[in-house]
Amino acid sequence: MATLRPVFTVRFGQDVLPGQVAAGKFDGVNAGLACATKTGKVFVHHPHGLLQPIDTTDNVERIRANAGSPSKSSSVSFLNIKKQITGLAAGSLDGSGKDALIIGTANELMAYDVVQNADIFHKEIPDGVLSLVLGAIGKDSQLLAFAGGNCSIQAFDKNGEDKFWTVTGDNVCSMVLCDLVGDGEYQLLVGSEDFDLRVFEHNGNVLHEFSETEAVVGLCNLHGRRFGYALANGAVGAYDGPQRSWRAKHQATPIAILGYDMTMNGVPDLVTAWSDGTLEVREDRPDGSGEVIARDHFPAGLAGIAQADYRMDGTNMLLAVSTTGELRGYLPLGVKPKRRAKDTKRLIPAELAPATPDFAEEEGEEEGEEEAAIEDEENRQLELDEQQRKKEDEERLVRELQLRKQQLISELRALEPSQQEFEEDYGSADRANAILTAQCSTELTVKTGNIQQDGTPTVCITFTIDTDCFVRSVVLFCEDMFEGGSFAVHPLLNTTSSTITASITPPANQSYQLQAQLLIGTNRSSSRLLVKETQVEIPQLALFDLADTPLLSEDSFVHIPMNVANLNKICEWAGKVFLYEFNGKGIHLVYLRTMQPVSIIIEEGRLTVRTQNMDIAADITQSIFRFLNIQQCSSLASFPHEETLLQEILQAINDLQSSRERLAAEMAEKSSVVKQLLFRAEDTRLLEEYDAMTDAYADLARVNRDLNALYTIRCTNHEELLKCLRIVNKHIQRAANLRAGNYKQKVIEGCRRSIKNNDIEGLFQIIHEPPDLGKRV
Repeated sequence: MATLRPVFTVRFGQDVLPGQVAAGKFDGVNAGLACATKTGKVFVHHPHGLLQPIDTTDNVERIRANAGSPSKSSSVSFLNIKKQITGLAAGSLDGSGKDALIIGTANELMAYDVVQNADIFHKEIPDGVLSLVLGAIGKDSQLLAFAGGNCSIQAFDKNGEDKFWTVTGDNVCSMVLCDLVGDGEYQLLVGSEDFDLRVFEHNGNVLHEFSETEAVVGLCNLHGRRFGYALANGAVGAYDGPQRSWRAKHQATPIAILGYDMTMNGVPDLVTAWSDGTLEVREDRPDGSGEVIARDHFPAGLAGIAQADYRMDGTNMLLAVSTTGELRGYLPLGVKPKRRAKDTKRLIPAELAPATPDFAEEEGEEEGEEEAAIEDEENRQLELDEQQRKKEDEERLVRELQLRKQQLISELRALEPSQQEFEEDYGSADRANAILTAQCSTELTVKTGNIQQDGTPTVCITFTIDTDCFVRSVVLFCEDMFEGGSFAVHPLLNTTSSTITASITPPANQSYQLQAQLLIGTNRSSSRLLVKETQVEIPQLALFDLADTPLLSEDSFVHIPMNVANLNKICEWAGKVFLYEFNGKGIHLVYLRTMQPVSIIIEEGRLTVRTQNMDIAADITQSIFRFLNIQQCSSLASFPHEETLLQEILQAINDLQSSRERLAAEMAEKSSVVKQLLFRAEDTRLLEEYDAMTDAYADLARVNRDLNALYTIRCTNHEELLKCLRIVNKHIQRAANLRAGNYKQKVIEGCRRSIKNNDIEGLFQIIHEPPDLGKRV
């Protein structure tokens, strides 16, 4: 493993928000870096200046960087947003190559032109902005700014027009555009707080959906169909399409990930910025395990990473910024830094470059000789540094190998007496192998629909061996199910037998693959145990139990039109996801998490799911669609109780929005009074009317208290509004999950249109029966 050595270091003297770092060419030519601060500001570092001067106004301040700048003309521009910044990105919206700075807050999205110091567009987004990405999706070459927020995703073009909208299962944590299909068209990959990864097509349809073990806080495009991901629990890895390729774990929290070709082999490596200040590069190989190939450490936690031609020498550099405002630039391994151009005139178009006077030629020759001598000295120093680095790496590798050798020797010595005891217990190694192969033909029983004494619903997994041996314990491994990745059952010594049972509770309604390890001994007191490994599959809808009597909900149902061939496969589907027999007409169950009844009935030309819980109906419907490989299907749905709750939430949203407008007007009025009182207090002070001045400042303090109270109420109002909007977005997603394909997207689009037009009746009609109902599958 190599140690990353920075080519340059810049210290801005500003605290940077974690995750809020973006690089771009804001003037279309020179690379720059934008970072958000904790005080509601964004500063942009221009290492080579800008082609056009930036205006110095009330909200933009131009200062010099304090140390280590890559260029003498380096400067920093500050933009005062005056709000907490929740998203930052840079990219072109018009295809000109000139990047815009995209800034997101709790309720606004702004596209900013750094050179002109002007807004490109400014949009109010009630769902807030939690993640940003720029690019084109699908066949459409139109560049869009995608903003992920409170259970929703929106996209805007260069004019600020809304071009895309859809809903997700939870708050959006990360987004990236990548080609998961391999057809040359990009899809939108979204990670959310509900541990799910969803792939959206250009029309809003969900192409793939797969779950992880924690919130997906980072996504990046690698190459081809491969993409990297990072989880809130410290896991990072890569996927090849919808299949996980490799995964690794770290004790710290990942702040950002990036695909960067550190090894110069044409394949991007996965670079991770960690909260403990570690910058880590892992090699991404389809047959590898994400081995760490390079690393560096910062004295403070990292805030973000990016890549850009920061020295303007034609080499793409890796840029890392810490939370204390320290910027380091890295070149790929084995690449020597080129002599940086003295200025950026060579990059300015000929018609914009100033003329060079004739008398400057002789002076230019002398400067060229000096620069050549300096460059030779730098190259010699770099060669010495490279030799020293290789020597240190070789010495470290030798030390690691020697340490590993000593560990292996110690392990071998410890195993020598264990071998004798092992043969005393089992007679010989051959007998132990016979126990593992023949006697331990494990009988596995998975029983769904169990409730413990404390009311917790569980799935019971029973392991039985057909010998006179004893199962001392069992360890189950599944990162998707267990916190820490494993779950162990170790009964008391006097209660062990040839059977052991593990009771677990799946966190979600999905299938799980568990790796089980049984520890087996010849008797209860055996000190040497054999390990038997086996696989366990937990069905998708495991927490359902058979109902003693049919409990039908006549007013809450989903009717799915279906042809005879697919109806005949429903029995097979029920046996796989429930592990219960289906009599061909229907099955009546109880959902153990909420103790709500569920009935699945086969009728003429359709399948009916009856339940009052819309979430359960959506899970069952999507499970059927996946099992039968149904791509396009509509349905007829009715959930009166859910519709009543939704109507109450929509009314609450209207009340909150009205209250918000009233509060804004009152705060504007109070602010005007504050200005008047300030002027009056200063006038009375100058006139030495101290009694009147005291009264004015007393009035000012009272109005200030009123303003603080109004601000507190407005913050509470905003939080309640976000909660209500989240409930509405989740309801729309549940309604969409009762359909498949284009019908699913029609529900999302129709619901949004009805909410915009305040058409409550139309909203319920779309949820109940979307257009073009009746296609049988």
